[in-house]
Amino acid sequence: MDWVACGLDPDAFWSKTPRQVALIFAGKQAQFTREHNERAWLAYHTAALPRLKKFPKLRALLTRDRKPQSPDQMLAIAKQWTLLLGGEVKGKPN
Repeated sequence: MDWVACGLDPDAFWSKTPRQVALIFAGKQAQFTREHNERAWLAYHTAALPRLKKFPKLRALLTRDRKPQSPDQMLAIAKQWTLLLGGEVKGKPN
């Protein structure tokens, strides 16, 4: 019953191991918690914003865009991933 209540396919349940079911339920719980917190944040701010004397600019409420990575930053990250995954970085060092 909980499987279907989470929006999952009933037939898929029988092909999962108990560990997989537990992981899927843990993931769904995290998803539901995040969604609840997002709705609570929205409701709180929807109620609070009209009470402010000075209404904030929309830009102040939005997540700021990150600056694009430079080619050097991308190369450094690629080298870090290569080393992390056990590979070898060849070529001239920085």
